Amino acid sequence: MPNSLTEETLFDIAAESSAQLIDWAFPIEGDMLDFRRVDEYFNYFAPAGYFSSQSIFFDLDDDDLLAFFLTIAFHLSGVLVADKKAQWIFEPDDSLIDVRIAIDHPSFDPQPFSLYRLVAERFVKGASSDNLDNLESLISIFSEYEILSVKYVTPIDVHYATDDDIKLYSDCAEYSRSILKELGFNLNSSVEDLYILDFAINLIFEPGGMVRESGRAPEVIGGNVNSFIIGMGFHLGRIFIKHTEGKWISHPDYEGVCVSNNLLRNLYPIRQIFLRTQYGSDCDPERALSIMDTPLVCASLARKVQRHEFDTREELTRLLKESLPAASEEESSEATLEEMIDLIYHQAGV
Repeated sequence: MPNSLTEETLFDIAAESSAQLIDWAFPIEGDMLDFRRVDEYFNYFAPAGYFSSQSIFFDLDDDDLLAFFLTIAFHLSGVLVADKKAQWIFEPDDSLIDVRIAIDHPSFDPQPFSLYRLVAERFVKGASSDNLDNLESLISIFSEYEILSVKYVTPIDVHYATDDDIKLYSDCAEYSRSILKELGFNLNSSVEDLYILDFAINLIFEPGGMVRESGRAPEVIGGNVNSFIIGMGFHLGRIFIKHTEGKWISHPDYEGVCVSNNLLRNLYPIRQIFLRTQYGSDCDPERALSIMDTPLVCASLARKVQRHEFDTREELTRLLKESLPAASEEESSEATLEEMIDLIYHQAGV
């Protein structure tokens, strides 16, 4: 580490970090979409919040892993600073871990933050399509982002699930669905299932992911807690597929299995359920499964628009209100409803 930090030394460190990532064959191209490429790398090679054996980084010890995060953070921050979209905030005697960045955009909080810490936290989240977690959210505010995204090609080689895979996923889903039915929760792959799953998880799991000792759940689930959680994830995936008309993408690790579709980002239902059971009844509303109701309904309606199942904006508005009763409530403004209609038409390519 240099004796005294300057902007020049930070640019040198960023350049060295980029070169190191290239030497490691890490998928970067030197533009702002590298934020997305890091997200996708973590999604595939660390779906459970740690590197799987498929990654060349799977045997990094804790110190090397932190150095790896710092390398990514300096590469990414270097991309933004070089493009005058951010600036480094530091004191000459700071350590590299203490260096922060401030993004220069009117819609972004001007408060400097540690990109190193965000990279580390993003890694631990594992497979995620949540904008609250993804690094990509930091660059989606820029106008260039949409232009670059049009030509974006994922650097990860993924494969659609085979018929045998899909049968296994369905069997796992039915296993957990039968357990939930025995506990009094009936699922039918509708959007309402999101709320039922939230309610069931709150009753069954303590914060931290342990099954509550009270009630019938310990007896019914028995020692098959992991299989029960995985099966709930596959049922959640069936809900995603029903509303987005997406397809299963296979993965050696269940938490990396995802639903691919061209209306929403890849969705990781098994990982999402694992995290949801960890939150238990202490789940923040923004982490609840039910928060997916609006994007799923909008995606489903966008498909109907593409198939010309209705012709007028008024009919679409009526269907949206029927599918999302909350959209008709007084606290939901007409402007918000109009924004949702615009989003549906945008997703449909109209």
